[in-house]
Amino acid sequence: MTVLKSCHSMRIREERSCFKCDKLFSELFRCKYDEKGNWIFLCKTCLDQSKLNNLFYQYGGTWKSKKR
Repeated sequence: MTVLKSCHSMRIREERSCFKCDKLFSELFRCKYDEKGNWIFLCKTCLDQSKLNNLFYQYGGTWKSKKR
């Protein structure tokens, strides 16, 4: 993972891919969504689809490529 520094002391990291759709995003949501209970990162669209009527869904935080 590459960490780049800007002049405003904000960390900028490379984008990550969504576990389900495999597209790159600068913001992903950490969650569990199946009986295996593994933590994964999902984009907002895939997250919204995965948590509907899902007894296994558990939110675990937000990952952002730009952090202060």
